[in-house]
Amino acid sequence: LDDDFKLGEHRNTAKVAIIEFSDFECPFCKRHISRTLPKIKKNYIDTGKVQYVMRDFPLDFHRNAKSAAIAANCAGEQNAYWQMHDKLFTTKGAKGKPLYRQMAKQLLLDESQFIACLDDPAQAKEVEADLAYGQSVGVSGTPAFFIGKLKDGNIVNAQFISGAQSYAKFSQVIDSLLQ
Repeated sequence: LDDDFKLGEHRNTAKVAIIEFSDFECPFCKRHISRTLPKIKKNYIDTGKVQYVMRDFPLDFHRNAKSAAIAANCAGEQNAYWQMHDKLFTTKGAKGKPLYRQMAKQLLLDESQFIACLDDPAQAKEVEADLAYGQSVGVSGTPAFFIGKLKDGNIVNAQFISGAQSYAKFSQVIDSLLQ
């Protein structure tokens, strides 16, 4: 879990982890981000019970999903992954470099560093590695989640949740793991 983008100030005390495989052009991912994640954040992440990890899973039929994932990762290089993540899910309009640059300016990122990062082949390889990893563990669509206990920095006995499920579904699984 060390190389991914984690959410929460108390992530080192968490007993449970959620790994989300997501696509920035997926309407179901957007629904999860707007409806379910805020409640998970308030009740579990902000209280130090859960560590939330994002993994990229750009679907082939979403034309700009891979470039959006790269843009979020590049913002992450400047400690602004979650701010870019939120902007990518809430901003309307076509995704692409002009929009990413505009968002980077709004987030006060170092523009030249951000632009160079967008074209860095290592960033594309990182997104492709997340995609390959997701496929290797059975992910075929987004959003997809693995929820399990944390042991020595690894997730164990993970339960799979597919799709934009309700907060109640997540809460049920998380609470069972926290007992």
